[in-house]
Amino acid sequence: MAYQAIGLGTTAGDGTGDDIRVGGTKVNANFSEVYTLLGDGTDLTSGMSSTASVVTLAGPTITGVAAFADGTNSAPSITNTGDTNTGMYFSAADTIAFTTGGTQRATIDSTGLNLQSVKITGMSVGTAQNDGLTLRQAQAQAFSYIASDSGGSANTYAIAPSPAIAAYAAGQQFHFIAANGSTGASTLNVSSLGTKNIYVQGSAISGASITTAGITSVIYDGTQFQLMNDKLDAGIGLGLAIAIGG
Repeated sequence: MAYQAIGLGTTAGDGTGDDIRVGGTKVNANFSEVYTLLGDGTDLTSGMSSTASVVTLAGPTITGVAAFADGTNSAPSITNTGDTNTGMYFSAADTIAFTTGGTQRATIDSTGLNLQSVKITGMSVGTAQNDGLTLRQAQAQAFSYIASDSGGSANTYAIAPSPAIAAYAAGQQFHFIAANGSTGASTLNVSSLGTKNIYVQGSAISGASITTAGITSVIYDGTQFQLMNDKLDAGIGLGLAIAIGG
C-alpha cells in the first residue's frame, strides 16, 4: 500500500480537506501497514532496535536479495559492531574478499580460492581421496608406502594403499615389504585395479629380484611397473666394490 496523506485543505476551515472519518481511516491504514511489516499486525517486533547509525534485528529471517556496499579491507561491508576491521567485502567484480585486523587474508573468484600467504593449520589427517593432504602425511609418504603385500604371494604381489587409489597413472611410486621373494616374472596389483607386470630395464624381472622382507620400490610407467631396487642395489654394489678395491 502507498502512503496515505490526510488532506488538510488549502486554508483552515475552507471545507476542502478530508473530514475526521476519512483522515482517521488513512491514519489507521498507515499504522496497520507499519505494524504488519515490522510486527505481527498487532504488536511491533521486540527483536528490533536502532540507534542513529545501527539497526539491530534479533534472529531475523531475510528473504530475497540483501545488497551491501563494496567495502574495503579496513572497513568490510559485512562485519560486526565490536570489530569493524574484520569481516567480508567485495574487492573487485565477481570477487569476495575476507579480512582480519584490516588486512586481506583470502579471496574467492571465478578461478577459485586464493589464500595468499595464509597457512592452513589444524587439518585432520586425510583418509579419503578428496581429503586434503597434510605436511605430516607428505613427509611420511603415507600413500606410497605399504607395510606388507599381505594380499599377494610369490611372483603375484598385491598391495592396498589407504585410501585406495582410483586408477593407475604414470609416475606413481609404491614401496612395500614383500612377504615372499620372487622366483621369476612377477606382477603387482594395487588397490585391486588389476595386475601389471613388474619390469626392470625393459624386461620382466627374473630370479630373486624381489627379496623376502626386503623393501621393494616400483614406479608405474603407464604400462607396467618398473623395479627401482635392482638398479639401486647394483649401484650400491658397484660403489662398495670401488671403495674396497681402492
